[in-house]
Amino acid sequence: MAYIVTSKYSDYLPLYRLEDIFARQGFEISRATQSVWSGDVADLVEPLYHLMADRVRASHVVATDDTIMPMQSKDNVANARMWVYVGDEAQPYNVFDFTMDRGRDGPKRFLKDYGQVLLADGYAGYNGVVVGNAITRAGCWAHMKRRSSMRRSLLPRCQGGGRAGACALCCRAAGQGCLHRRAPETTS
Repeated sequence: MAYIVTSKYSDYLPLYRLEDIFARQGFEISRATQSVWSGDVADLVEPLYHLMADRVRASHVVATDDTIMPMQSKDNVANARMWVYVGDEAQPYNVFDFTMDRGRDGPKRFLKDYGQVLLADGYAGYNGVVVGNAITRAGCWAHMKRRSSMRRSLLPRCQGGGRAGACALCCRAAGQGCLHRRAPETTS
C-alpha cells in the first residue's frame, strides 16, 4: 500500500498506470482495489494530518495559497480547490485542504482557531477570514512584485530610456526634469 500511495501522490502516477506496471510483474491489482487501499491509508494517517494541521496553526506566520484542482465527475469536470498552509521555521509542515470552490469557508474553517499572521496573496476571500478575529494579514511579496512589474511595463519610456514612472519618482519629485537623458553621441 505504501508503494501505491507514494507512486500516486509523490510520483504522480495514475492508478491505471500502476495497474499496468503490476500486470507486467504478474500481479493483478485493479484500479478499484488500489483506490480503496489509498482511502484506507488516508484513514490511517488522518490523526497525523490533524496533528500537522495543529502544528501549522501554532506557527507565528502561516503562508497560504490555493490552486485549481480539476475534479472529474460522470458528466463534467469541476474546478475544485486545493489549499496549502505552510508553517514557519518552528513548525515546518505543509498541510493541504481540499474544497469544492474558492469560497472563504475553507480557509475560515481551517484557520478558525488561528490568531497570528496570515501571509497570502491579494484574494479578497481572505478578508472574510481575518475580519473580526486576531489574525494579522500580510501581503505576499512575490505577488506585489509581479503586479508592480506589470504596471511599470505599461508606463511610457522617459528620455533616458527608463520608465516615465521611475522618473516621476526619482527626478520630477525633486522639481527637476528627466535626469536620465542620454549623453549626446560623439563621433570620432
